[in-house]
Amino acid sequence: KMYANAWFIGAKTPEEFAKYAKKTVSLGVKALKFDPFGASHMTISNEQLAYSSDIVGAVREAIGPNNDILIECHGRFNPVTALKISRELEQYNPMLLEEPCPPDYMDSMAEVTAKSHIAISGGERIYGKHAFMEYLNKNAVNILQPDIFHAGGIAEGKKVAAMAEAKHMSVSFHNPSGPVSNAAILQLAATVPNFLIHEIMLTDCSF
Repeated sequence: KMYANAWFIGAKTPEEFAKYAKKTVSLGVKALKFDPFGASHMTISNEQLAYSSDIVGAVREAIGPNNDILIECHGRFNPVTALKISRELEQYNPMLLEEPCPPDYMDSMAEVTAKSHIAISGGERIYGKHAFMEYLNKNAVNILQPDIFHAGGIAEGKKVAAMAEAKHMSVSFHNPSGPVSNAAILQLAATVPNFLIHEIMLTDCSF
């Protein structure tokens, strides 16, 4: 199973997001990731949150209940705001909320993970298996997203995935890095029993 990133390039309004979403799922893609939060940073206004919610709602309506939505936060909200966003968006049944807080203070992520009704994912900016051990011990996420370039390569990524498996945690490798990375991670994913879903950049693909 895979999800598409970069499918919404140029979309700004709920209607535009919905149009692009319909086009993407028509290609056979069954899961879409996107950031609906505009320029918000650390906090979000009620007006922007309502608009973000309209975008997510438009995508959900466009793709139906059986396809998946993944919400990207780019690690830029404080815990209070992240939980506010989670409460608002849970009505759309997203698969996950990715990196809602900056990764430099793992306790913030752990707080959101403990209280959110949406699964929290992250890990793309964690470096090496020892840092991942702390991340896992703090229960910072529900779904681990190591980037093999940051984690230490394919072999180290395999070790990190095994560490997550020991906690019955799913893994989805962060993969915005082009077709060579795409090919490598597909091979790695095939060896990881707790692998959840594969990220593609739609701009890297030909359909």
